Amino acid sequence: MSGRGLGYLRLDLRRDSLGRVIVVDLVSLLGGTSFVDTLRREKPPALRALLREVGGLIAQGRFRDAASRCERAPAELRADPELLRMRLRAAAELKGEEGEAAFDAALDALEAASDPGAEADLSSFGFHWRRGQDEPALALLDRLSERVGGDPAVDALRARVHLSAGRAERARELVASARAELPRDPYVLQSALLVALVSQRWPDAVEALRALRELGLELDALGPLPNLKALRASEAYQAWLEKS
Repeated sequence: MSGRGLGYLRLDLRRDSLGRVIVVDLVSLLGGTSFVDTLRREKPPALRALLREVGGLIAQGRFRDAASRCERAPAELRADPELLRMRLRAAAELKGEEGEAAFDAALDALEAASDPGAEADLSSFGFHWRRGQDEPALALLDRLSERVGGDPAVDALRARVHLSAGRAERARELVASARAELPRDPYVLQSALLVALVSQRWPDAVEALRALRELGLELDALGPLPNLKALRASEAYQAWLEKS
């Protein structure tokens, strides 16, 4: 889901009596939840209310309150997998030693209750990357890629982490591979632009900008980026301006 994070679904298929292929279930590879099982297993009213409350706190950016509310939930509700994943998501946003302790506790609780699923890998990735812990972050992305059978959007994200770790050449390889599969994906193109700017490869940056402009995205709308002054002064950029 470009621009809105990553989402993975598995469709379980079979043929009906007329030989047509139909979908019989939909499974989230992030949370490990089955749509059919969710329909069959109605949550008690108290749990539904709690999930709405915690979800609202997360939506408001009140991550400490959300994590605390999960921890203080009644024992019979506290082990619900959906609530545990929300607790992990909230804890991943907390900073400092408090954040590390809250995240470790949330992850332990989730692992004790059920298979954490790929959603836990994504939360753990964000937790480590925001703290500059590139190697653990990459290990989690590698595991996520294996879980979902490979994804060029994940490769674009891996490129950014390699770039952060000072491995520009590996980052270029990954964005090139991602662009080959998703040539018009905005996130992949923005990753390619970022890698080119950090590497000071101005022709590559101009090529990424050209592709982004075709999607209606201009340079000034892409937010803070490194080396823009040098890019604008480059021969490649000036030549592009003259032609465009």
